[in-house]
Amino acid sequence: MSFLGLRDLIRAKLKHEEGFEPWRDISMGKVVAVEGSINAGPSYLWVNLWGDDGSPVTAFNENMTLLAGDWVKIGRSPKDPFRWSILGYWAGDIEPEYLTRISRHEVGLHGANHQMPTESTIGVDPVRIYQPALMPLKTTGNGTDLTITIQALEYNKGGYTKSFLGATYDLTSSVPSLANHIRAVLIYLDTNTNVINILNGSSVLDSGMVVPRPALPSDGRISAYVYLSTGQTSISTADDIDDARDFLAGETNEVPDPDSEGQVLMASEFLTWVAGTPMISEDDAWMVGDDDLLVIV
Repeated sequence: MSFLGLRDLIRAKLKHEEGFEPWRDISMGKVVAVEGSINAGPSYLWVNLWGDDGSPVTAFNENMTLLAGDWVKIGRSPKDPFRWSILGYWAGDIEPEYLTRISRHEVGLHGANHQMPTESTIGVDPVRIYQPALMPLKTTGNGTDLTITIQALEYNKGGYTKSFLGATYDLTSSVPSLANHIRAVLIYLDTNTNVINILNGSSVLDSGMVVPRPALPSDGRISAYVYLSTGQTSISTADDIDDARDFLAGETNEVPDPDSEGQVLMASEFLTWVAGTPMISEDDAWMVGDDDLLVIV
């Protein structure tokens, strides 16, 4: 074969190979949480190759809904940036109920199907929202320690809008010290100070009987009751917290009941209504005031 013929043959072979997809690694992986989150950055997830509990890799995730524990097929690009990408679910040899979960995650965007703008314009697959899905002033536990998180709330107080920005608290000191005891801890927002207050209930023997709950103080917005037992080391939202929020209760402005004759309705130094008995002078029966001419209760 002449040199020109060999050159044409090589060119033809190279041209043919250009039509093939470059080879890349294809592996199985398991989505994992690192420091409590599966997210390794925008559009990236943590994945253990072949489920190995060693150092996880980051894998690009374009449009799939995934949870910790999901098995996926991932491929590494042979070209720059040489990143791993999630190609799809691994559906081999798994339980039927898991396949149902996969089918839900692969559904495209269809939010309008679930919306209910009015009772006469209901989506084809409406979703009724229950209270646990509502986050304002919700108390949650992380399941790993005795820390609780209370979410933010916008509310009205005395005709003004106030903003509680959320908070976290450690309830270690509220765990009963006596053996086999349990208590309910009230978590509420004090609308006078705009901070969360924690009120421990009585510690009682954990015998399956009703655990006494602390009463909600006036000017408090209740969030939850947290149940703590002797030796407890973590708080689970599902197992240890009773959601006590009342979204249908508006702001109350109750007038306190008097408990003795001659009392008058007064505003205390904390700007709450109280029933108090004013002092009067012996000569002219006028109520006594302070230097700013305010009545003293």
